[in-house]
Amino acid sequence: MGWLRNGALLKEAEAAGFSVLVTGDQNLEHQQNLTKRKLSAVVPGAASNALEDLLPLVAKALVAIERVQPGQVVRVTA
Repeated sequence: MGWLRNGALLKEAEAAGFSVLVTGDQNLEHQQNLTKRKLSAVVPGAASNALEDLLPLVAKALVAIERVQPGQVVRVTA
């Protein structure tokens, strides 16, 4: 989809039919209001975006992706 900034990315993701955005942006919920969007977000709360920090959160992230409701931001932590 290319690199888009916050609001544009959310709009394009919704238009493309995405329902969940998985992002490392720890401030997304403070920068964007998702409450009126069809899209939801899952934010892994890892120490960094390095694979070794993210891998322990994968199972919880997959559960969150299945359960998150439109307009919600869910943080996944260890």
